[in-house]
Amino acid sequence: MKNPLLCASLILSIVCGCAEEESVGLGSGEAACLPAFSYAGALQRPYIAGKQEDLAWILKCGVGRGISVAIRGDVESLEGFADVESMQSLIVEGARLRSLKGLENMTSLVTLELVDTQLSEVNLPNLQRLSVLVVSNNSSLRSIKLEAASTRRIHVSSNPVLTEISVPAQLPHRYSDALDVVRLTDNPNLKQFTLGEIEELTGLVIENSGLTDLTGFASLEAIRGSTFQIRRNVHLESLAGLEKLEAFGVVPMIEDNPELRSLAALAKVTNYDAELRAPELSIRRNPQLPACEVEQLRLRLGGTCNCSGNDSTAVCEP
Repeated sequence: MKNPLLCASLILSIVCGCAEEESVGLGSGEAACLPAFSYAGALQRPYIAGKQEDLAWILKCGVGRGISVAIRGDVESLEGFADVESMQSLIVEGARLRSLKGLENMTSLVTLELVDTQLSEVNLPNLQRLSVLVVSNNSSLRSIKLEAASTRRIHVSSNPVLTEISVPAQLPHRYSDALDVVRLTDNPNLKQFTLGEIEELTGLVIENSGLTDLTGFASLEAIRGSTFQIRRNVHLESLAGLEKLEAFGVVPMIEDNPELRSLAALAKVTNYDAELRAPELSIRRNPQLPACEVEQLRLRLGGTCNCSGNDSTAVCEP
């Protein structure tokens, strides 16, 4: 029996005028000459562009097919994508790109991944649907603005000069493509985070940020599922923004926040989901946080507490 993928590749070779049968990687000078395809349970194989001429080939050979593209190496411009509105995935890793100019008309992506780039700004004003956003290790990146995008997962990590993330157009949780995980780690200068009216998350991690409060999460009512961690945020003074939060589906971990002074924003949190029984809180090494507030939260939730290193001298109202 003939290999259907090889047959499809040969057909595309004839149509596009290319002769390679296998995907080639960084620095090859020729892009992958396989048709984009996907099937249930599998990730789509990306076209790889290591040079500007690779990208030109990809644009010629079928960008309208819902393909995935990986941009690497010497690619310096995306302006050839100006007429492209939808793609499966765009991965930019270690490329010389300094701008996403050329993606202004992009309205739909499954995955946008920006890793180790020279970008200073991510601004895609017309992008409306984006399932997964991954932004990491970008030494010059200062802002992320996705003003119209509804995103399912946001993972932003290790961007040393990033100050702003704005994704205000999120859908409520009742929609199937609504946001469910936010993970912000090792962005020490992050001062502003703006989110839409999200009422529920399955995971929230904020670690080593420059945030002073959590006002970007003002609509949040429940965290259920994977994790809730607020750790090593040297400027965080309060959890203001979580006043609507009523229930945890995970055991909260609030640790090593030297300026955190209050848990007052968690006043409405009175229970865990039913499957969590007598869990152990981990609220520790927050030297300005009154230990009596931690104890009040523990009494409301039940269970035990790994809660050393908080301010044991402070006095709380009954």
